[in-house]
Amino acid sequence: GLVSPLITPVSFLLVFRLGRAAVRFWDARSATGKLVEVCRTFMSTVAANGVEVESFARWTCVFPIAVKNFVRPLPRNGWKNQNRQNKCRFEIGHLLVEKDAQELLNLDQDEG
Repeated sequence: GLVSPLITPVSFLLVFRLGRAAVRFWDARSATGKLVEVCRTFMSTVAANGVEVESFARWTCVFPIAVKNFVRPLPRNGWKNQNRQNKCRFEIGHLLVEKDAQELLNLDQDEG
């Protein structure tokens, strides 16, 4: 009937769409792995030099969180901006003092 001629094109669309999603997932995963590698290499260099290791460690731990928040789109359906700010602040935790954390979280608003 009517469905048989549509099965093949729909199958191709699904396969290519799922394939592209898988490629994007693995690209993002490899980029995240590279980010972690760079942070580890940076910290091993800092630790070898012994210059303000604790401060560099805090900011290096915050860097992937900041990158994630920068890459993620700002408007989220159903999220109020204050809820998003609270979630991002919770992710940073005690790594930064409140002043530095608020300055980091408000960067996206300053540019807009």
